[in-house]
Amino acid sequence: MLKGDPWDSEEKSGDSKNGVRRSNTYAGSGSVASAGGPGQHQRCIYGEEGKSYMAEKYLPKAIDKLLMIIDQDSTVPISLIFFQLPSPSIGPPALPRMLFRTAWARQAAPLRRHAFTPLARRSVTTDAASSHAENVPQEDDKPFTVQLSDESFETYEIDPPPYTLEVTKKELKQMYHDMVSTRRMEMAADRLYKEKKIRGFCHLATGQEAVATGIEHAITRDDKIITAYRCHNYAYMRGGTIRSIIGELLGRREGIAYGKGGSMHMFAPNFYGGNGIVGAQVPVGAGLAFAQQYNEEPTTSIVLYGDGASNQGQVFEAFNMAKLWNLPVLFGCESKFSLTTAHVKVK
Repeated sequence: MLKGDPWDSEEKSGDSKNGVRRSNTYAGSGSVASAGGPGQHQRCIYGEEGKSYMAEKYLPKAIDKLLMIIDQDSTVPISLIFFQLPSPSIGPPALPRMLFRTAWARQAAPLRRHAFTPLARRSVTTDAASSHAENVPQEDDKPFTVQLSDESFETYEIDPPPYTLEVTKKELKQMYHDMVSTRRMEMAADRLYKEKKIRGFCHLATGQEAVATGIEHAITRDDKIITAYRCHNYAYMRGGTIRSIIGELLGRREGIAYGKGGSMHMFAPNFYGGNGIVGAQVPVGAGLAFAQQYNEEPTTSIVLYGDGASNQGQVFEAFNMAKLWNLPVLFGCESKFSLTTAHVKVK
């Protein structure tokens, strides 16, 4: 531990002009007090002389001492660094906070420099990481082939889709843009709900951005989509604007349903909304496919539901009718258990 004031021998023996010594006690502007610091029995002088002393002598030397200690060992906790500094001879109580910010900024710099150091190996390998592409062109609009992992799909009595994908860099960038936009929209809605600016229900789909983005980029604008009540991302992908979706959540006239639908009832061209009744959208989606077949339209219907609706009787009835009539419909089950339930053991 350092005791006293090791920076200036003049301060150890006293101020040559005033014949007094300074201590670590703060008593206010223009006051005189006495106090005992570590190994010190000194007097304090404040006012204009104290301000000059702080600016010209103590602060520069204290900061230099802090930086020297940090440069020698960047792993030293900041709380220990201040024990190695002499007590300030004069100054307000805010001085330790000032030096703390200086030390923290300097100490955090080495951590930031090494923050993006690549690891030697991945601890977890996903199917997406196992995919690879060769001969990627420099042009954004030139297609190339992406080879998917052999474990990307698990099928039961059905042929899997192709394990190769023709795509361009422009399309991939657009997919990434759509996913980031959807995530930021949902995070903004979450913040507004916690601020009590969104009243009523607010069903978010944070973490499921890739589902809506992938479906939209695989179909045409003439195809139809209907889903459950976590529908903000689908409304955006079907042509809705972030302004109209947030406006709907806030109950504004500028909302996508004029502020009367709320979180669960948003609609867009060929998007038949979120539906508040569990599983009720599945037979409605089968009806959309029946209309397409009846009108001989070369399109299909995408009907989405959550795992919580997989035991509804109307869902199985819609499956049977779609198969009996060979309707152009694709049923998709979204795993929403992780969105609403903590990690518990389910019996």
